[in-house]
Amino acid sequence: MLWSITKVNGSGLYWLDEVHKEFYVQMFEGNLFTNCFPDEFIDVLIDSINTDVYFTAVYDFYKKLTIEEQIRYRAIFEQQINFRTLFNDTTRSIIQADTPTLKKILEASRKLGGYLYSTTLDLQCFKGAMTKKIGAQLILSNMNEHFQSFKTTNGNVCCFCGLEYMIAEKLVEVDSGAAVEVKPQQRASYDHFLPKKDYPFLAVNFDNLIPCCGTCNEKFKKAKDPLLEKENRKLAFEPFTNEVANLEVNYENADGDFYKIRVSIPNTNCDVEYKSQSWNRIFETIGRANHTLEHNFKEEWISYLLSSFDNLQEAKAKLKEVGNNLSVRVRKSREAYFKSLCYLYLSNMDDETMTPLLRAVSDSFAQRVGKI
Repeated sequence: MLWSITKVNGSGLYWLDEVHKEFYVQMFEGNLFTNCFPDEFIDVLIDSINTDVYFTAVYDFYKKLTIEEQIRYRAIFEQQINFRTLFNDTTRSIIQADTPTLKKILEASRKLGGYLYSTTLDLQCFKGAMTKKIGAQLILSNMNEHFQSFKTTNGNVCCFCGLEYMIAEKLVEVDSGAAVEVKPQQRASYDHFLPKKDYPFLAVNFDNLIPCCGTCNEKFKKAKDPLLEKENRKLAFEPFTNEVANLEVNYENADGDFYKIRVSIPNTNCDVEYKSQSWNRIFETIGRANHTLEHNFKEEWISYLLSSFDNLQEAKAKLKEVGNNLSVRVRKSREAYFKSLCYLYLSNMDDETMTPLLRAVSDSFAQRVGKI
């Protein structure tokens, strides 16, 4: 990701992840189905038929596993709920289902986790259960409130690409099996950083849920796994830490006096480079950013900014000033990250390279003015 993000504190929604994980813990210990849930959650099972059905399917399936299969299933669960240990150590293999029966119960777990995320989180019966559990201190009790709080803390630009704003744009249909009528929810794009298809026990874990733009989530990320590429283990950025991508700017002669500017991941042979490569593999941000530079740098970014400058040092000072101003607005203004990166790079260029650029800017702007 391009900048660090902070997890929203205090949301009542986080309780569903506690219920979800505790269900498995109690099931592994051999408890009766109803004893696998806190008392407050029983009303959710009563009022949401499908929530109950998906939990029951996992519970019943687990009882049919062999002892060896139960041990491996528990190992998969334990590894996933302790997922933070996986980002920095490629020697740790991702534990997979190795029998048809295990694959089937993991599919049941996927359906359960997916349903909890897509539907149960928005049900009124779940909000009622949260109120019983948490009481008057209940805050951020729906996804929209959580999303707005995330934007207040972290800004409204997608941290994965820096090119798009995060907006509430998806209409999520609710549980057709709910006894209490609930309206469909308008929900923002949240990325399951480790995809819920492969990590079903993290489906409602908000340490693994990151608001992002629809382009990143639906067009590029989809169900890609940051930790695996064609079964090969990869390093990846750990969500909600200070780890960020390391990028550099390249400036090459392209056409006449105008130069082609590009961003890339520098070859440093360190963990940050490898994690940056995983990030780019998932979101294809480098290609998207360079496409933007190809179309916008010459006429929309640099020409207007420097069109009134003849003095080389004054032009560099302007680039530095604007670059620094944009660097503190990357979370609030789309493309600000890449503008800042490029402007600050150009402000430190040698005079021999900068002189023809300034001349090209002047000629380009004069031609555009002449056409108006």
